[in-house]
Amino acid sequence: MENNIKQILEDLYAIDKDMKKYEKELIKIIKALIASRPEASYDENFRQKLRADLLQKFSQRQESDNNFNKKFNFNFMKKINYVFGAVLLAVLVITPLMLLQRQSENIQLDFSPQISRVGANAFGQLGITPSGRGAAEGGDALMSDRSVSSETSIEPTLPAAPDIKGYGGGGGTVDGQMMILPPEYTYYEYNFLGEFPEINSQLDVLKRTKNIQSAGLNSVLSKVNLGLVDLGSFSRSEVRNFSLVQNQRFGYEIYINLYDQSISINQNWPQWQEAFNENSYMGMRIDQVPADDRIISLANKFLADYKIDLSMYGSGEIEDSWRILYARAENKSDVYIPPSASVVYPLIVNGKTVYDESGNSYGIRVSVDFNTMRVTGVWGIEANKYQSSSYAMETDQVILEKFIRQGGLYPTYYDAPGVRKETIDLTEMQIAYVKIWSYSNGENNEFLVPAIVLPIPEESRDSWKRNIVIPLSKDVITERTSYLDEPVRIMQ
Repeated sequence: MENNIKQILEDLYAIDKDMKKYEKELIKIIKALIASRPEASYDENFRQKLRADLLQKFSQRQESDNNFNKKFNFNFMKKINYVFGAVLLAVLVITPLMLLQRQSENIQLDFSPQISRVGANAFGQLGITPSGRGAAEGGDALMSDRSVSSETSIEPTLPAAPDIKGYGGGGGTVDGQMMILPPEYTYYEYNFLGEFPEINSQLDVLKRTKNIQSAGLNSVLSKVNLGLVDLGSFSRSEVRNFSLVQNQRFGYEIYINLYDQSISINQNWPQWQEAFNENSYMGMRIDQVPADDRIISLANKFLADYKIDLSMYGSGEIEDSWRILYARAENKSDVYIPPSASVVYPLIVNGKTVYDESGNSYGIRVSVDFNTMRVTGVWGIEANKYQSSSYAMETDQVILEKFIRQGGLYPTYYDAPGVRKETIDLTEMQIAYVKIWSYSNGENNEFLVPAIVLPIPEESRDSWKRNIVIPLSKDVITERTSYLDEPVRIMQ
């Protein structure tokens, strides 16, 4: 047997002398396969023929200096019936993986943070709308002729309430459209009592850059023939995403998007489902909810264990809007307490916190399940690579105060009997970033736009809105308000 092993190794070294570096591992593989099929034979004719075929297959890939230039075809494997054929088959599969490991040391997937400066207004006019209308198009975006000034009315006259026809089940129609009637509604108006920070007329807008980081993986996969399809036959192909799955109890599925350089982690559900039943999603009692510091500690440990980079993120914050409803409810049992919580680690860029347009912190989100006391998912892991370009900002405090009063760029009025109006005083303001998405030319663009952020006191806010966020970019303000011919109306 030792002579056969030696001969097999010599055959492999003739194919690639660098394989000798892995001789110990190869010997273990060969011995294990021989032990599994001791009755098989291995004659000289078969060895010579197999060796010649192998050399021919591998010699076709000797055009470059890279040692991983060998392409193997699984159709060839069907010819192998003897144990030493199986040995060489296994070696052919495992050796390229060893070489892949060696080559992978040179595959760079650079997700490191970076901000590069470009010229002023480099992203075109920031006419960004939720639907993408007027989004930045390389400077050619069309903008509305309407501009906002301190004399511009952005608080239209309240229209009269429409005729609402009730239907069974608490529904109603407005011009034939079904509406849902909330049991009660409070309209909030905000009054800023503090002082404005200094706002420069020109500030930097950041655009998140996206580019494929898969050149090394493309090179590897282009050399693989699966038998069912030859991946190398698809010219100019590139890897855009892939996933990894942990096949173990409470394992995870890791999804890597190489195009936008983002990573998400989810449950590998078949490995979790035994721990859940129909009661797992029922509401919790208040005494069953873990302490905040324990939830945050679990999230912190998970991120540390898996070496998730938090260098550009703040400390974890728990999102628990249900607590506001619970504190105000007369009958506490009517309030649904979810069996999980999200811990958010806010993104911090240039020393400024990033928020979404709804007023919540934007960043890495970790979901913690209370039943298993385990992390069930992580989202928002992404490469923070940006281009920075100077844009004109709104500095007119009269205009900004109007937006503050209505709670943001989008006014919502409630014109119906029984509506309750409440005024909330705000005393704090900071300059931060707001994350804004736009869709243009078949591509989603992401911008960090300077904004003023006003925290709403916890005792005064509703169940979800924590902050008022108003973008300062003149382009954004003009576009976002130009098509609001009348306020958004919520019907009774």
